[in-house]
Amino acid sequence: MTSITYFDSAFHQTLPPYVKTYAINQQIAKANGLRKYGFHGISYSFILRSVSEFLGKPQEQTNLIAMHIGSGASMCAIQEGKSIDTS
Repeated sequence: MTSITYFDSAFHQTLPPYVKTYAINQQIAKANGLRKYGFHGISYSFILRSVSEFLGKPQEQTNLIAMHIGSGASMCAIQEGKSIDTS
């Protein structure tokens, strides 16, 4: 049996360095890939597309605070169509 794990964190690639960096020793963090990645990116991408369409605005001009509540929970701040923070 093969197991595959998929994380939908691509939406959060735009997190600024000061948001995705934990307040721990940065040598240890970088050596071990310890940073905030974000989850539920597919859900947030859908929310952004839907809300911007509803508002009649381009995604690049849409600002939101969105919550994914269901199979896990998280929140995301979206500014000008990009993830700028996530829980």
